[in-house]
Amino acid sequence: MAVFPILIGLGIDYSIQFQNRYEEEKSVKTTLIQIGKAVGIAVLATVLGFISLYASPVPMIQDFGKMLTIGVIVSFIGSIFLLMPVLNARDTFDGKLAKNNSKDLNKDTLIDKFLGGTVKLVTKFTPIVLIISIVLAAFGMVADSKVGVETDIETFMPQDMDALHDIHYVRDAVGSTDQMVIYMEGEELLSQDNVTWMKDTIENIETRFSNKVIDIKSIDNLVKNFSQDKDLSYVEYIDLIDKIPENQRKMFINESEDKGVILMNIKHMSTEELQKFVKDIQKVLKDAPMDVSVTGKSVLDVEMVKGLTDGRIKMTIIGIGLVFVALLFIYRSFFKALIPIFPIILIVGMSGGVMNLLGLKYTPITATLGALVLGMGTEMTIMLLERYLEERNSGKEKNEAMSITVKRIGKATVASGLTTVGGFSVLMLSKFVILKDFGLMTVINISLALMSTFVILPALIWILDGFIVDKKVKKKAYKEVYQE
Repeated sequence: MAVFPILIGLGIDYSIQFQNRYEEEKSVKTTLIQIGKAVGIAVLATVLGFISLYASPVPMIQDFGKMLTIGVIVSFIGSIFLLMPVLNARDTFDGKLAKNNSKDLNKDTLIDKFLGGTVKLVTKFTPIVLIISIVLAAFGMVADSKVGVETDIETFMPQDMDALHDIHYVRDAVGSTDQMVIYMEGEELLSQDNVTWMKDTIENIETRFSNKVIDIKSIDNLVKNFSQDKDLSYVEYIDLIDKIPENQRKMFINESEDKGVILMNIKHMSTEELQKFVKDIQKVLKDAPMDVSVTGKSVLDVEMVKGLTDGRIKMTIIGIGLVFVALLFIYRSFFKALIPIFPIILIVGMSGGVMNLLGLKYTPITATLGALVLGMGTEMTIMLLERYLEERNSGKEKNEAMSITVKRIGKATVASGLTTVGGFSVLMLSKFVILKDFGLMTVINISLALMSTFVILPALIWILDGFIVDKKVKKKAYKEVYQE
């Protein structure tokens, strides 16, 4: 479900950018030549950002990345082969409409004036803007380490759902609906030492974790059911096990007696409590005389926490690396490759601080935010950078180039960004907490990415202009200004 707002937002974004440039050029060929490269680079960066989701150890997130990758490519192709012919046909049959659109294009709207004023202010205080942005991102990264991870499916569901009430009712009645398994493997699992260890371990767990463990079941329970004698010798104990019906015995030990389990019914715990409990159980089992491991759905939840915690950082780093290397290959310039992704890196850093302030936790969906913001945010920054370079290469001076850039594509970028924000806002109305939190954080992050495009990016372009514009172009611009 979360895939569709992203694809709709990006699809509309590409369409708006193409339409905006077409209204300016009034030629399909010129539009594709002028903006096709910029959109193509933006699409590549977006795809690489989403491809980083493949690095997640969680299959659901990998599939999410695949769907986004395919959807972005289809949206890009659709914008070229569906939108452009429609626009051309429209102007062919209605030349009057085309002329009106050309006149409207030269008028400064309220948004144009606001963005123009914002950029002028930003370029005036460039060092201050960059320092504040970097400091906020640094604080956000520190706060991000304090954000927890939630994998408990019950917290994701609408709390008034009948199925959830049923689970709570059953849990109150029987004491537990969660189970953990201690899996044992050894050549002679029922040797005297192993049997003694199992009894001692069960007793130790029942004593130490009485507030968390409801009951423990093992082969020993079956022996006690068949004999009331508590002082059975080892030989008597084994003889009794041999007499237990196979359909009951195989619940705890296999026929060759080299694999077995101890079943624990445990109380329902939060993700943090479950993490600690699993570690404590593993400490109890570390001196076992056979190969022992702790498994079960509860342990899988804990492993998912590790996957989400380590995986989201790994995905973000891989995404940044892929996009940077691709831009470096295309631009053959370190600074041109750095400029589009630097504002988004800062936004990713700030995102963790926002989550900490709001008291939210990472879930299997919000763990993808870094890669999503990188993919969608870089698309906006690349479009603005490309238009600025186009104006500078045509001989415009810094101020004029920035002013034209913001005027020509600023409104389109804001429109596409707000469209994406609007699409994700719908998720905030969901009764499922996992979708509501994802919608909220995506709205915040895309809004921050949009703001960074007109605040952090212009400041960065302004200060690094000397590294991204050819000297010949700068001399030409200065001569034109001087002659005027």
